[in-house]
Amino acid sequence: MLELVRNKPKGVKNEHIKNLISLPLLEAMKEIRCGFELETQSLDGKNWCQLSRHYGYSNDAAIRDLFGNINKLCVKQDCSVKGPEIATIGPLTVKEFMERLKIVTAAEFVSDPRCSFHIHMSVDGVSHRYGQLFQNWMMEYMLMRYESFPDWLKERFRYGYRNQSYWFDRYYAPRLSQDRFAMIAYRGRTWEFRFFGNVNSYQEGLYCLNLAIRALRYAYLVKHKQVKPLLKGIVVKMNRVSLLNAIESYFKAGITKNELLALFAMKTTQTKAMEAMEKVNHIDTAIEQLRRAS
Repeated sequence: MLELVRNKPKGVKNEHIKNLISLPLLEAMKEIRCGFELETQSLDGKNWCQLSRHYGYSNDAAIRDLFGNINKLCVKQDCSVKGPEIATIGPLTVKEFMERLKIVTAAEFVSDPRCSFHIHMSVDGVSHRYGQLFQNWMMEYMLMRYESFPDWLKERFRYGYRNQSYWFDRYYAPRLSQDRFAMIAYRGRTWEFRFFGNVNSYQEGLYCLNLAIRALRYAYLVKHKQVKPLLKGIVVKMNRVSLLNAIESYFKAGITKNELLALFAMKTTQTKAMEAMEKVNHIDTAIEQLRRAS
């Protein structure tokens, strides 16, 4: 596994971003601010209507009864599912995110492939703006990792493919737009990772957090020329229909990861493409250490 960037990269003016891409991961993650939204089919054995009647629409009472004395949490309605959506309030540190995720996933709730687990993420002190290439780099990172996803997350992807005709065109296609339904969407000051879902445990939620931090870090590494992008020039150099067909084949397990890398890595070799991915893999250890400490 490759070492992280040892020296602070030249030309990066913002100290928070310098830290994110150059410090050891436990230190670098202090720069991350994040939150989550967990959709459910039921919570405490109740759908949204039953829950709201039971608590008289009092969020404070519901949170106190269901999760104890914890702040920065709420329950609200999401019309795409039967149960309530459990969401954090305001930007959290990674440690605060993990603390609330652990409490929420210890409750009695039901989630399935129809239920999203959205993660909002930004860098502390950075006013994020929409950037087409930045979005593309995060999306390409996720597409390259699909083969290693656990079955529960793959099932979330497959559910979308089977049930929504626009899924690939609107959701997975790295077509670089501000459509809020893109798999990684710009939501004003934060990036929202929308394709996670079917989360039923603390460990599954941590897996999603792990991937989101890796993808954000990867995009900053590419932006500041620490690694080469895999999909460089994809909009100009590849027919969009061909790209969609390739991605669709990949999700159907029709081609291998190396074949996909060969197709997508326009101006770099497969070896360099794989090495670029390795630069952010150290986060596994950091997440595990934080989990044990929480």
